[in-house]
Amino acid sequence: MRLAGFRAAIIGCGRTASLLEDDPLRRKPCTHMGHYRRSRRVRVVAGADRDPERRERFKARWHVRHVYADHREMLEQERPDIVSLSATARDRSRMFKHCVEAGVKGVWIEKAIATSLGEARNMLRLARKHEVVTVVNHPRRWDPEYAEARRLVLLGRIGEPRCARVSFSGNLVHTGTHAFDLLRHLLGDVVAVSAVADPAAVAAGLLAGEGRVPDIGASGTLHFASGAIAQVSGFARHYFVFELEIEGTEGILRIGNQTPLSLLRPSAAPYASDFMGLASEPTRALRNATRPRSGAVRELVEGIEHGRVGMNDLEEGYKALEIALAMHESIRAEGACIPLPLRRSSVRIDSY
Repeated sequence: MRLAGFRAAIIGCGRTASLLEDDPLRRKPCTHMGHYRRSRRVRVVAGADRDPERRERFKARWHVRHVYADHREMLEQERPDIVSLSATARDRSRMFKHCVEAGVKGVWIEKAIATSLGEARNMLRLARKHEVVTVVNHPRRWDPEYAEARRLVLLGRIGEPRCARVSFSGNLVHTGTHAFDLLRHLLGDVVAVSAVADPAAVAAGLLAGEGRVPDIGASGTLHFASGAIAQVSGFARHYFVFELEIEGTEGILRIGNQTPLSLLRPSAAPYASDFMGLASEPTRALRNATRPRSGAVRELVEGIEHGRVGMNDLEEGYKALEIALAMHESIRAEGACIPLPLRRSSVRIDSY
């Protein structure tokens, strides 16, 4: 029996939707279009972008017949089953509402899902009411090395996780949501956060003002329901870094953009006979990395066909954004500890 196919469309034809696929150094696929082209079940029929040059580049690169300046016109004319929402964060909540109203069955949403708690809650309400399948683009969830890292943590290979350290280039919402989602994926729910602003943001006067608040870098602490804590350092640099270390009672796990997955376990110390040190687990044990269950496109298809909830749906994206907003609230409160879930927040981040 031949399985039915799905029609997809993309809103926002920029970097994550299409352009990064032409970077020769990136592991493929690395964009929404790249992943759709790997699927036998989904065909992209249209794209929408305000920028005419991007529309034409997208059309020529992927041989997509129809491109639109107005995403609402595209939704009305094409009636897609699936939509990739790759426009800027400040537009995602409004555009998500338009997708739901147009009868879209599944939405693949770039992070961060929105710029405020109110926007994100409204998206959750719409998704639940209309039973729309959602996937948030935190791609480390599907990466084989990070899947193996999670498996090692769950198997207790580092014992009981006690603390983690994560460092990333960028700001709390735009890049930080990747880190916060990954920490939740590996260590569980966060119950409180505290933060202090990046000194460069303070010096530039970025903490003042009403309405939209600039997305800034910060250092802070995440407290997990398990009792573990994570120290976070995120700020703008002239180089990119994303590095994570988790320390447990029986070992240490390291992974990042510059660090292949490594596991350190107790071993006789070479420098003293009365100490236990740490030694790398044989790499052979790490080569058999358990591949993730599915990618974002597969989870959308399975969600639409069978009602399955993927491993990174809109609620997971909401919780990552909630941590970032709570850290902004902590900065406003001079580093006070902010409990989660976040009951209310007036912060509205000017993030792209």
